[in-house]
Amino acid sequence: MSSELLADGGWRVSGRAEPWELIDRVGGEIENGSYETVSGLVCGHLGYVPEAGERLEIGDLSFRVEAADERRVISVVVERRATEPSAEP
Repeated sequence: MSSELLADGGWRVSGRAEPWELIDRVGGEIENGSYETVSGLVCGHLGYVPEAGERLEIGDLSFRVEAADERRVISVVVERRATEPSAEP
């Protein structure tokens, strides 16, 4: 998988990577569905091909589109979202 750990703890991931590879690398949980690529996952959840800079959350992961063209997402930066501490006494 084409990925790079960034200084801030996020991961730069190729849009061509398979979603299960993303989870193995980054951790977290998402519903993979029938998507073959991270690009398909992002576009499928949004319902369109996003532009660079757009953000979305899937499961406990936050995605920022880093680069895209008119047909696909080229790369994203993925981070695990902070989980809220439970309010149990």
